[in-house]
This record gives sequence, C-alpha cells and structure tokens, in this order.
Amino acid sequence: MLRERTFPTPRVTSGRGELYYTVWETWENFTRFVQGPNRSRRMPKALTITGMAISILIFLVFALDLAIGVPFKGVSTTMDVAFVVGSAVVAFLAFTTFRELK
Repeated sequence: MLRERTFPTPRVTSGRGELYYTVWETWENFTRFVQGPNRSRRMPKALTITGMAISILIFLVFALDLAIGVPFKGVSTTMDVAFVVGSAVVAFLAFTTFRELK
C-alpha cells in the first residue's frame, strides 16, 4: 500500500506572491516520508553492529601484522599503525552510536 505524500501549505510573504516553506514544516514532512508509518529501528542497529564487527576484524588483521607479521609480512609498519588506529576509532564511534540508539 503506497502512502500519499503530504506537503506543507505554501505561505505568501508580504503581498509579493513569493511562496516559501518554513524549515520546520519541510523537515517534518521529509522525516515522515523517509521513516514511513511502520519504519522499525532495526536497520541503524544492524549497521552499527556491522560497523563494529568489520572494524574489529580490520583491527585484528593489522594488529597481527604489526605484532608477528602474519598476513602481510610486516611490509609497512606505518600503514599497520594507521589502520589499527583508524579501525579503533571507527569501532569506538560505532559502539557509542549503538548505545545511543533505543
């Protein structure tokens, strides 16, 4: 079943005939259109869990390469450190976002 779109009523400014929408009305209708009437909150949670899982996997791969040189034979220590730090930051951001979601 398709939902009918509703748009805010246009307003006229000072007799000039210019039409405008207030920012709040436009944003409210946009969020209603994007979320839909029965939109669940599972998708953002799944994306944050996926982000955490992938970043932890990247962290482990490059930490192992940094420590014992297993996957990439320790070719570039600088890249290993950069990927370890970057994946740790992404994992932290995904975790804090996951905690904020209800």
